[in-house]
Parts: sequence; C-alpha cells; structure tokens
Amino acid sequence: MGKRKENEPRVYIIPKNFLDSGYVFGGRFKQRNFIEAAALTAPVFGIFLYGWKVAGWDVGSTVAACIILCTGVFMAAVAGIGGDSLLEFLGRVQHFRKTKQISKYNPRVKLEYEPEYLKKTRQNLPREKLLELAKSLEGKILGDDGLPVSADITDERLVVYFRDDEGFVEKPKALKTRAELKAEARETRKLEKERKKQDAAFVKSLPRSERKEARKRLTLEARARIAETKRSQNEERLKNEARIKAALEEAQRKKDALAGVEPAVTPKRPRRSRAKKGEKSDE
Repeated sequence: MGKRKENEPRVYIIPKNFLDSGYVFGGRFKQRNFIEAAALTAPVFGIFLYGWKVAGWDVGSTVAACIILCTGVFMAAVAGIGGDSLLEFLGRVQHFRKTKQISKYNPRVKLEYEPEYLKKTRQNLPREKLLELAKSLEGKILGDDGLPVSADITDERLVVYFRDDEGFVEKPKALKTRAELKAEARETRKLEKERKKQDAAFVKSLPRSERKEARKRLTLEARARIAETKRSQNEERLKNEARIKAALEEAQRKKDALAGVEPAVTPKRPRRSRAKKGEKSDE
C-alpha cells in the first residue's frame, strides 16, 4: 500500500443536515433569532388585535399596516445583527459600555507633531486660518505659547489616580465618593474602639502599682495620635487652599490678559501729617 502524499488535501464529506441543530426551515434562520422575532412580533400584532376586538378599528383599513409592521419587526429580529440575535447584540453593547476603558492623552500632541509635508500640501479655508491666528494670539497673550507639550498633564494641581494603583497607592481624598468617606470614618472609629479595649485589657493585666503609670502613658500616646491627625488634616487643608488660590490667580491673570488690562493694584492712601500747635497744615 503506497504512502499518503503530504501535500494531498484531506477531503471531508459535509452531511446535508449539518445545519439542523440550532436552525429552522432548513438552515434559513437561527432558532434563537426565530424565537426572539416571534416574541417581539406578538405584542405588535396584539395591539392591532386589541384594536379590532375592543377599540372597534376597521379591519380593512388597518390590516395592511398590521402586515407591514409585523413583517418589518419579524424580519429585523430574525436577521439579527452581525451574526448575533437582537438580544445578544444588546447584551454585548451593554457589556461593552460597562467594561470599556478610556485612555487619557494630550490632544496637543497630534497638532504639534504633525509632519511638515502635510502642513505644506494642506490648504486651509479662510475660516480655519482665522481660527488658527486667534489661537496663536491667545497663546501669546496668555503666555502659554512657549510651554512644553506635557504642560497640561504635568501640572502640580492636577490629581491623577489610575485604576492600577488601587490597593497599592492610597486614593486621594478629593477623588473619594461620599460612601467611601463614610466607610473610612466608620472603620477609623471601629479601630479606635478596638484600641481602647486593648489598652484597657492591658492595664488590667498589670499589677495595681503600675496601672496608674500605664494609663498616663497610654493617654499621652492617644493625645499624640490625635495631634498628628489634626496636623495632617491642617496641612492638607492649607495645601488645598493654596492650590485653589493659585488656580484663581491664574484664571484672573488670563482674564486680565484677554481683556488687555493690567492687573488692578489698590493704591495706598497718603498719610496726613499732623500739624503742630500754632502751625498750619500744607493741605
């Protein structure tokens, strides 16, 4: 018996009923699509049936609309979308919206790193030229024309917290939700109660002669913790106030620059010199 050649194709016979499972009408429609189409067409037909039986609609004048609507709904549902049934497609869309991730990028990079040959061959309309001129003038007035490309994403006032940092980096307080803040405060109170119980049990385990000194030491440690917490909160508050003040000053500077007005400076009132007795004032 001769050996089988390596390049000889293998031929498989496809039976005629290979589409019987999961399909109806000889493989014309998917069984799931057909069931969904029937379920979606039934309410449409039910509306017309209710109108004919109860509302007194004229059958002759509405039967054509009934046939057109029912046929359209049935064919749209039985065809499906992209190989999936209508409900499967809606489920995939919902899943995509829940799990989609948006990447953050600098929109100025695309404009500033555009090749020169594209700029030369491209012909801008007069309106686009005016808009580009207005943007360049605005950048020169505000002082943003010479800034690097990454100036808007490396700003110290910008707070960025990535999803990958969760569990490794503490989430900034400004980005925490109200529920997260409440849960954090509840956990802090719970830990404080447990610490007090442990301190009380520790004091009871000591001899009577050492309990007073131990209570005093634990009280001082608790006061130190409270003072440290207040100090950190005060530092965070001052930092936020400084950030807000800097943002307001920057906004006011840009507003004055766009208006073409110098920043307003309140003039100091001159002091009046008191005249001595027997002398008159210059004023």
